[in-house]
Amino acid sequence: SVWIMFNALKKLISTNYGVDPEKITLDTHLSDELGVSAENKEDFIMDIEDYFELEIDENDFDKIETISDLIDYLEEY
Repeated sequence: SVWIMFNALKKLISTNYGVDPEKITLDTHLSDELGVSAENKEDFIMDIEDYFELEIDENDFDKIETISDLIDYLEEY
């Protein structure tokens, strides 16, 4: 469900990227607020792929802007 994925992403992001989990919401912007940039995007994608045991197309990932977008994408798989 959305909340299970959201909580998993919050844990993953706060653990791996040192972001306060209280500051992560469905509207949190990946690049602006979490610092996911072109330089570390691949690491971020790999972390998510490993955690959820799936593959993310990098071109698809470029269209994902918020946590909510990411959950919508993950739910399709």
